[in-house]
Amino acid sequence: MVHISFERVVGDGKKFLWDGVLAGGKLFIEIPDGILFNSSKESFIEVLEYADRALHCDHVVICFRKERSDRVSLIRNFMFLGFKVLPAGHRFVPASSGSVVYMAYSIDDPGEDDSD
Repeated sequence: MVHISFERVVGDGKKFLWDGVLAGGKLFIEIPDGILFNSSKESFIEVLEYADRALHCDHVVICFRKERSDRVSLIRNFMFLGFKVLPAGHRFVPASSGSVVYMAYSIDDPGEDDSD
């Protein structure tokens, strides 16, 4: 397991910091509170590209708190990028994840079914 931090500066000069863990060919990233998807999308797409090209990941898994006021918007926006909501008990989801939403993106095959 390797801890990774990505700092990206987007066109308007705004900085975004994405913290993640690389384990078993998967990059796990926690979406920090206060991140607005529309203003951070460009930097997050760069992280996806890095996960594919440099880290050779097969999946990127994101997580964020269920209590977030923007949860519905986050889910919709990440689904637009190809992420799928993972159910409790999925092999990528820790057992003690009741208050956290997990979503996964398959780098090798974005249409792959990660529902198990």
